[in-house]
Amino acid sequence: MAVFPGAAQNWGLYVGQSQGFFKSAGLDVQITAIPSAPNTLQAVVTGTIDVANDEPFSLFSAVVKNGPIASIIAGDVNLAPTAVVTSKDITSPQQLKGKIIGGTVITAYFLREYLKQAAGLGYNDYQFLASGASGQRLRALEAGQVQAVLLDQPIEFLARAEGFHTVGYLSDVLPVVGDVLFASNKWAKANPGTVVAFLKAFHRSVTWLYEPANKQEAVDLLVSAIDTTPTLAAQTYDLFVTKLHIFSQDGTIPDQNLQVVSDLMSAQGGLPTPPPRVSEFEDFSYNTAANQH
Repeated sequence: MAVFPGAAQNWGLYVGQSQGFFKSAGLDVQITAIPSAPNTLQAVVTGTIDVANDEPFSLFSAVVKNGPIASIIAGDVNLAPTAVVTSKDITSPQQLKGKIIGGTVITAYFLREYLKQAAGLGYNDYQFLASGASGQRLRALEAGQVQAVLLDQPIEFLARAEGFHTVGYLSDVLPVVGDVLFASNKWAKANPGTVVAFLKAFHRSVTWLYEPANKQEAVDLLVSAIDTTPTLAAQTYDLFVTKLHIFSQDGTIPDQNLQVVSDLMSAQGGLPTPPPRVSEFEDFSYNTAANQH
């Protein structure tokens, strides 16, 4: 398994390991952190990694360019919980006009649409500065290099504890998918039983995560998995699990939550126009089989 390092969105995978769900399915799941979506996709396509849990942007671009080399096999994070966090003197997204906002090329797809819908700001109403991953973005905000950033959790809660403001979440205006599970078509077709067994165990893991009685154990698990504090982990649980229900329990993905990614990439020049239909990037046959047994 390839994952983005230190991400709470990998919670279901951590559960599967710690609770022995993967092991009981006859699987030895090893989690490898890769801090780059293009590198993750390359690892999947070349067979270095079997399955990845990541955002779908690089997959979309690669399939459009190279054909059906890999597919989304199931959903994981069906609703992106990313927060828009601002400097201490800004308390609304409307105040970001004329300001500098930090992020990545990928987060810019979401950020621009969020600011358009939530604040009525056009692309030329603010400056965009490439600022790296969430930890680097927070440091840029702390240094005053930018006045707003997109932050994942639990880093968002750390920023709020320092006095910065969360003025909104992408999920407030965008029903957009976060992380998906994908694999190379070659590997999945050669190992269908393994794929189905993995998905069944993964769904069992997410169901466990949603059980209120398991909250404290889940919080403790996240503390150890991503090296965070109990307070930040509990805040993340309350947002992800209790409030937003971001995780897919059966691996299905609402069509609109995935299509909006293709639409935004197309509108901003990252994919052809008209935007590709997401069916070009999916193979849910394994997930269907996992849910039938």
